[in-house]
Amino acid sequence: MTRLAKWSLLDHRLFYCVHRFSQVRLIYWWARICSASGDGFIYGVAALGLWRLQLGNPLKALALGYAIERCIYFIAKPLFRRNRPAAALPHYTPFIQPADKFSFPSGHSSAAFLFATVWHIGELGYSAIAYLWAANIAFSRVMLGVHFISDVVAGAIIGTLIGVGCFELLEAAQ
Repeated sequence: MTRLAKWSLLDHRLFYCVHRFSQVRLIYWWARICSASGDGFIYGVAALGLWRLQLGNPLKALALGYAIERCIYFIAKPLFRRNRPAAALPHYTPFIQPADKFSFPSGHSSAAFLFATVWHIGELGYSAIAYLWAANIAFSRVMLGVHFISDVVAGAIIGTLIGVGCFELLEAAQ
């Protein structure tokens, strides 16, 4: 068995371990709410709040970060072409319908961790809550059956690196 096949098998097993928690009705609804909170509305509201409070660097980092994150998202998905769990696992149906065909990396996870990282580095307070919220979004995507664990971990890493990189760029430009 190749390394990639072993990794895929481990990813499938971890998926089933996490996904089975969504069989509990309360956890299922929590996952639905968390996933929906990562759809973008909160990011827009936060950006308006940062603009209104005249917090320039976090707002610039957020705007630049999302521009970069979306570009990576639109390039990486068709490049990697990783099937979502419903296409990769026999007899499996997700709880929600994903917006696109491919799963790697998780756009919800990258966007949420980008937001949490900007929130943390921008010293806007309550960083632990921002990261906890981002982690809930990431795991909700697995629980709802639209991503594997490696998809959301990759998304979290990408979002965090973009957030750090944007602040570094802004500091270097000043």
